[in-house]
Amino acid sequence: MDNTVGSLTEFERSIIIGSILGDGYLRIIPGRKNAFLEINHSIKAKEYVDYKYNSLKRLCESAPKERRLFQKILN
Repeated sequence: MDNTVGSLTEFERSIIIGSILGDGYLRIIPGRKNAFLEINHSIKAKEYVDYKYNSLKRLCESAPKERRLFQKILN
């Protein structure tokens, strides 16, 4: 998988930059050499997530995952 900035198509670069400016962020994990793009959406945006994934899948190590987040409600 070649995912260096120089290997991106203009379309891929546009999606990534738009995501960073919108609903995504670059995440750095201690001990890793490179950052990665993380994007979180509501399940209601599944089609949009699938679109982004299909557009960038040659750069992805894994498919999108559904995560359930529970919020503690204080009364």
